[in-house]
Amino acid sequence: MSYKHIVALAVGEPFDRQTLAFSAWLALEHGARVTVVPAYPDAAASVAAFGISAGGAIRKKSLKRCQKP
Repeated sequence: MSYKHIVALAVGEPFDRQTLAFSAWLALEHGARVTVVPAYPDAAASVAAFGISAGGAIRKKSLKRCQKP
């Protein structure tokens, strides 16, 4: 059996380092690629992380809409 694509979740906790290291190791062993998906409990952080990973910028006004009232 061989893996071609590995998806790893990054949740902003210290154990993310282990998750990413294992995902990278598994990808090297199987000639696969890794996609890291940022998953944060705070919607504003998720939007910011997505913008960074997509190479975009988020306007301050848009970010305020995502924050809790």
